[in-house]
Amino acid sequence: MSYPSTDVTHPVFSKVEFELCPVNLGIVFKKVNGQGGPSIKQDSQKGFYAWKDVSRMLRQLGLLEKNLEKGLKGAWPHKTDEAHKVILILKNKDLLAKGVKDIPDSEAASRVLASCDPDWRNRVLQTGYTLGDTVVAEFAYNVVYEYFINNKKLDNHQALSEILNPIISRYGISASTEYGSAIVKTAMMSKAVKDEMIRVTNEAASKKMFGAPLFESGDGVPYWGNDRMLDAAVEVYNPTLGTVNSKL
Repeated sequence: MSYPSTDVTHPVFSKVEFELCPVNLGIVFKKVNGQGGPSIKQDSQKGFYAWKDVSRMLRQLGLLEKNLEKGLKGAWPHKTDEAHKVILILKNKDLLAKGVKDIPDSEAASRVLASCDPDWRNRVLQTGYTLGDTVVAEFAYNVVYEYFINNKKLDNHQALSEILNPIISRYGISASTEYGSAIVKTAMMSKAVKDEMIRVTNEAASKKMFGAPLFESGDGVPYWGNDRMLDAAVEVYNPTLGTVNSKL
């Protein structure tokens, strides 16, 4: 059976592992090119393409029946740094533990964050994925959905907490209803988290990253754009090694 290169149902996706790595793309462009990337204005051709690219992917996932309207107003262009930092500490419990120590009222936040099993990220669900990967994926998906469907600003504590808290509650990660909010607060206020964001951004710049989304295999070969996600997965998959054997 053949599949188009944009088909997100391709079976190879169950054979590879994608590791999400958020970076500040504007800073990457400045470091790589000596200047920031072209601004994305809502009525520009690049702005139109950005809307269309996301709407194509949402349609393939069965979440959208028609293209997003070009004329949506409000939270454009989107600011993603705070959401990126939340993803960093959702992925890394050591960074969360370090980050909570350098925020205001750290003792109260630490008590909230201690209200769960510290190894919840490693719990394996019936899907075969870990709870940590699942929470990161659901949070990232909902961030994109709120940006592009509801055109919502997500550069503040309340908006990001409203996304994360229901996910934390649904999986029973913590008895505290403030667990997600404490994570968001730590992400937004911690110097340690800010420093980690700078580190991963500098690493992306050192690899001459030139666009997003960019998929990179273990040998450093880049694949640029949602429509190249399948190509990247097919390229790195080695059926002689088992089920999940390659990482992008």
